[in-house]
Amino acid sequence: MRLKFFPLIASALLLSGGSLVKADSVIEVHTYNSGSEQYALSKDFKIDFTSTGFDLLSGASDVVAIYDLSNVQKISFIADTSVESLKDSSVSLLVTPNPVVDLMTIRGGEELVGTEINIYSVEGQNVVRVSNWQGESIDVSHLSSGIYIINTQSKNLKFIKL
Repeated sequence: MRLKFFPLIASALLLSGGSLVKADSVIEVHTYNSGSEQYALSKDFKIDFTSTGFDLLSGASDVVAIYDLSNVQKISFIADTSVESLKDSSVSLLVTPNPVVDLMTIRGGEELVGTEINIYSVEGQNVVRVSNWQGESIDVSHLSSGIYIINTQSKNLKFIKL
């Protein structure tokens, strides 16, 4: 009996600062006798499982590799979603101090002057809204301790409230 998984999702899409970022993915197969092999995933990449192993396919039926399960030690799916890969070099913002007790400042936010700054709890609740921000410190003393997300027009920042 053959089980087919069509299609294997080959790349992840992340929403970052209003733009779509593609995170390239790789499948890595570790075997007992020949080390490991990596295969770049594409949108038409498939894994065809059999009772004794699996085949890696590209397209409808182009066999890339055939594996016997008795020889497979581990299968890993690797997606490059590191902070460096998502970094927007045009905007360099920093929350200081971090962690915050009462007042926080957004450093490097000159291009944000006149825009709206929103702070969200990790539950997604908007807990602070500053309309027409002019670079002033933001009072967060009333917030409970925890992790918060600052949403600006150009990027999201994280800070910890003590």
